[in-house]
Amino acid sequence: MKKRIGVKKHHGENYLLLGFVGICIFYILPFIRSLAYTFTQGVSVKRFVGVQNFIDLFHNPVFIQAVKNTGIFIGVLVPLLLFLSLTISYMMLGKKSALIRVILLTPLVIPSATLVLCVEQLLGNQGLVNRILTSFGIGTVDFMNHHAFLVIGFIYLLKNTGYMIVILNGAMTAVPGEYKDIYRIDSDSNMGFLFRIMLPQILPLLIFVVILAVMNGLKIYREIYTIYGETPPLDIYMLQHFMNNNFLNLNYQRLCTAAFIVIAILSVFIVGLLKIQDRVRVE
Repeated sequence: MKKRIGVKKHHGENYLLLGFVGICIFYILPFIRSLAYTFTQGVSVKRFVGVQNFIDLFHNPVFIQAVKNTGIFIGVLVPLLLFLSLTISYMMLGKKSALIRVILLTPLVIPSATLVLCVEQLLGNQGLVNRILTSFGIGTVDFMNHHAFLVIGFIYLLKNTGYMIVILNGAMTAVPGEYKDIYRIDSDSNMGFLFRIMLPQILPLLIFVVILAVMNGLKIYREIYTIYGETPPLDIYMLQHFMNNNFLNLNYQRLCTAAFIVIAILSVFIVGLLKIQDRVRVE
C-alpha cells in the first residue's frame, strides 16, 4: 500500500515538473529575453545602450499621447464602471432571478465583432439613435467618428458592467443580514451602510474587481481595432496601438520598453491596492 501511494506521489511531482518547464519555456524565458531587449539597440548586431531606450520613449510624442489617452480612458471609465456595478448590485440584494443573471452575463460571451456590430446599428449614422434624433428634427450626429471616446466607453461599460454586477452582488449577498439590522439601530442611511459596513466586508473582492476592470480597459484595443482599424481617432489611440505598430515595424526594443513600463505601472498600482487592503484590515 505504501509503495502505491509513493508511486502516485512521484507521478504528481512529474506533472508539476512538466508544468514548471512549460512556464519557464513560454513565460519566464521570453520575459527575460524581452527585458534584455530594453537595454539594447540594433537588429542583427545588438549593442548595450543602458536606459537610453526609456529616455527616448519618454521623449516620443506618440507614446506620450498613447499613455495620456489610456490613462484618461481608465481614469474615467473604471470609476464609472465601479459606481454603476456597486449601485446596481446593492439594489439587487435579495433578488434571485436566473433570467436577470443571464441578461447581465450575455454581453460577456458575445464576440467582440458581434458586439461592435450591435453598437454600430445603435449609434451609426443610420442607427437607431440617429433615426430618433432625425424624427425630432435634430439631425444626424456622427457618433462613430466625432465622439469615438464616448462610443468606446459605451462598449466598455456594456461589456463589463453585467458580470461585475454578478460578482459584487454575490459578495454582498454573503454578508450576514444581522450587520444591517445592527446598523439600523444607529442610522437609516442605505448609503452609509454600503460605505461603512458593506464595502469593508467585501474589500478583497472589490480590489480584485478594480484590477480586473483596469485589465479589461487595457484590452479595449480589440473593439477599437474592429471599428477603426490601425488608424483610430487621435483621442482613442491607446498604448496597445503603439505597441502593435512597433511590432509590425519590427522595432522590438521600443515595443519591449513600452511593455515593461506598462508592467511597472501596473505592478505599482496593484501593490498600492494591496497596501490599502492591509491598512483597512488593521484599522
